[in-house]
Amino acid sequence: MEGRLLALAVVTAAAAVLVAATVLGVQGYRGYREQLLTRVGTVARVLAGNSAAAVDFGDHEAGRALLGALATEPAVLAAALRGVAGEPVADYASARDPDGAARAALLLHGAAPGGDAWQVRDGLLVHEVPVQLGGEALGRLRVVVSKAELATAMLNLMSVVLATGVLACAAAIAATTRLRRRVVAPVRVLADAMASVAGRQDYTLRVDRQADDEVGVLFDGFNEMLDEIRRRDER
Repeated sequence: MEGRLLALAVVTAAAAVLVAATVLGVQGYRGYREQLLTRVGTVARVLAGNSAAAVDFGDHEAGRALLGALATEPAVLAAALRGVAGEPVADYASARDPDGAARAALLLHGAAPGGDAWQVRDGLLVHEVPVQLGGEALGRLRVVVSKAELATAMLNLMSVVLATGVLACAAAIAATTRLRRRVVAPVRVLADAMASVAGRQDYTLRVDRQADDEVGVLFDGFNEMLDEIRRRDER
């Protein structure tokens, strides 16, 4: 019984942690992804708004200087500033992750994401923002973003959930152990006494009340029952 009780407590705690981890994982990923896309999207829109003159005049140096601001955003691996006909104005490659930047550079060309949407290509996030002046389209700014930040955030979240799960299981074991001492062990004493009475027909046997709770009341009731049987047999 003790083993089953302990196993039940651990399984229940583990199941609760698994459900919580699933819910937190899904919500956490969505939340972290939304934060990342909002942050990078805001930076891209600001840069696109400031790039109108550089794109309009084909000022490569000014374009590179503007894209250099992306160095403060570690999630951006590469970016490209292009004219309305696709002519290059400036490119950016992250110095933090040269290999990732080289892979991202391959995604700076080709079909643009629809509208303001983000696309997932080759495991990277691609976003494009129009460069406009007075409502006239002058070109576009495309950024390629790494998902490594999402992976790190999710790893941290799962580490917290795992630690919480371990603590929950430990708490379940501790609670079950205490329950065993307060309930299971006294009930076992009572069961042994009942077996002894049934085997030897010894109605003088008594059990010592171990606590002032429901189990103690059960012990008192058992003793009173034996007293009643003994008095009836003595008549």
